[in-house]
Amino acid sequence: MKRALAFVAAAVLVASGMGCKNPISGDGGGGGGGGGGGGWKPDKCMSNAFMGDVADLKEGRCLSYVAEAAGTKTTITWKVLCKCADGWCVEHWTDTGSMAFGYLYCVGDDGKVKKACAAAKGDKSWTEIKVEEPTSGTGGDQPKPEMTESNEDKEVKAGKFACKKIHSKITIQGTTYESDTWFSKEIWRLTSKGDNGGMVASESAQSKMWLESKAEDAKPTIDLPKK
Repeated sequence: MKRALAFVAAAVLVASGMGCKNPISGDGGGGGGGGGGGGWKPDKCMSNAFMGDVADLKEGRCLSYVAEAAGTKTTITWKVLCKCADGWCVEHWTDTGSMAFGYLYCVGDDGKVKKACAAAKGDKSWTEIKVEEPTSGTGGDQPKPEMTESNEDKEVKAGKFACKKIHSKITIQGTTYESDTWFSKEIWRLTSKGDNGGMVASESAQSKMWLESKAEDAKPTIDLPKK
């Protein structure tokens, strides 16, 4: 559940037939600014960047979410492209409207990112980037959220789903924050783990996020790097 809430928080903050033996290798198809698009793209990622469940990775699956905060909308899209020698090729795109960038992960059977590439909107090829281990968490006691569960249908742009609703309440430095998150077993767990299924929507006083679309015919946004 904590990983699911972490995905929501991260999303709000940024408010095939290709013979996939191992497409994320070598120079990844570019270097420096990458591929000709010229936009910003990350030069590294964490090995825990994929927060979903590898059991739900299947070629063609795609989930697209929209997060809205402070009047700004951000689209977050996950695509499962193919099985490769080291695991699964998974695309993760973030589009704020003024800027868009994507990751191409090679996710191992243990759920960790083994290799990764990045691209900016308009790039013609992927650029290989560093994969780093996350730093250890801060010490001391951390505030724990109070969570209650209930069953509730939730309708979003992608459809209406039977959900488990999680109400979360946490107090940090005297300020209390509350949010509601809906999970459904009809939705693949590409963004979180847990027995309640994939995320359908999340709402708080400051932001909201919902499943915009669900598909099973995902194709690469940019051609996969050739080995």
